[in-house]
Amino acid sequence: MRARTPVRLAAAALGLGLAACANLDTVVAPDTVLTLTATPQSLPANGFATATIVAEIDPRSDERFRDTGTVSRGTEVSFSATDDSTGRLFGFFSGVTPSDALGKVSADFTPGNTDERGEATLTARVRGANVRSSVKIEIVDP
Repeated sequence: MRARTPVRLAAAALGLGLAACANLDTVVAPDTVLTLTATPQSLPANGFATATIVAEIDPRSDERFRDTGTVSRGTEVSFSATDDSTGRLFGFFSGVTPSDALGKVSADFTPGNTDERGEATLTARVRGANVRSSVKIEIVDP
């Protein structure tokens, strides 16, 4: 078992000697372990429109995925899309990358040529852990 030593980061602000510290051993709230963004947040269901999805794993998260203060490279994140009104899964994700040294994972989401319209929930899950995050997008007529 390795010893746990708090790691602190200090950053000088405008050269005035002001500093900010973050304790990377602090336990983070479950909803901040994995953040998810979609750009754009509205997509036409035309068969080829895509949104870029970025999941970011907080470096203070579960120790299985990092050394203190870092995220393990290669952490796999899976994605799904659910129509909020029907509960059906739809669309597909391509170009999914494992996490980089900063804990970022990216993918492209294509709703496809689907009948699904309205709000949908995109969900990212860290494989092998009970860690997930969701973001809402809007599927519109082509």
